[in-house]
Amino acid sequence: MSTISESAAEAPRFSFKDLKHPSVWSTVWRQFRYDDMSIVHAVVGMTIALISIFIDAPTLKVWEWAEPGNYFEQPTSRLQALCFSFTILYFFYDTTWIFIKAARRPKFALSVEDGGYLFHHFACVFGLIFPIIHGHDGALGIIGFIIGELSNPPRAVADFIAWELAEMRQQVLTRGQRGLQAAGFSLEEAGRAYAHLYGWQRVFVDAHFGSFVACRVYLVKFVASYMFPMCVLTTSKVAAVLVLVFSLGSVVFILGSRKQQAKEHQEIHIAPFAVAAAAAAKDKTA
Repeated sequence: MSTISESAAEAPRFSFKDLKHPSVWSTVWRQFRYDDMSIVHAVVGMTIALISIFIDAPTLKVWEWAEPGNYFEQPTSRLQALCFSFTILYFFYDTTWIFIKAARRPKFALSVEDGGYLFHHFACVFGLIFPIIHGHDGALGIIGFIIGELSNPPRAVADFIAWELAEMRQQVLTRGQRGLQAAGFSLEEAGRAYAHLYGWQRVFVDAHFGSFVACRVYLVKFVASYMFPMCVLTTSKVAAVLVLVFSLGSVVFILGSRKQQAKEHQEIHIAPFAVAAAAAAKDKTA
């Protein structure tokens, strides 16, 4: 996972010419990074999972899946194993990048967020590999996977927009109104483009938070009502508890992060434009 500070340390992908048509899609396309493939994993993984449900489930009446001999008691299918294998490969890929980024820091260090992701990745790999090997708990794992991944796409899009906004702020600070005018834009136009993207970023942040909390609340019920009573493998039950602990801890972490973001709104999002405006006004009076 890339942080905003780490992304800003790279060559900027945003330039003032991108102010002409600011949009969520162009931002995602521009800011997509090969070291953060979570949105690819979520979309591809859930697509495979949903296809497996349509093919493997004997009925689409979900309330019947827990009945004896129905979907939850079926052996792990090939599509389920494919989804789990794809996810395991992604977690190894992401884990590799976590350590690469830690090694690139002035002194090798793993952040609290890094530690949380490593714990999550271990728990998921532990829970997904045994249904492939032993051929049990595949359907329960697929539903658990979908519940866990549903909230990831809006989070990833919010991150892409946050990286774009960080680069925009940095360029406004360093190049100021003169740089904007050289590119054919005013400070007011840059402010409107920034506000447009920031508004969309808040939409995706709130969509992630709402879906994350809703999915984790349901995950508690799913683990208690279905996974614990019906999982054949003890490893599946242990992994479910580990992921549940991580998920509930993440809710607390996200709540704290949202409060901090609200406090920093003036300093982070408004100050760069205020500094550029003050510098422009000073130039006029000089």
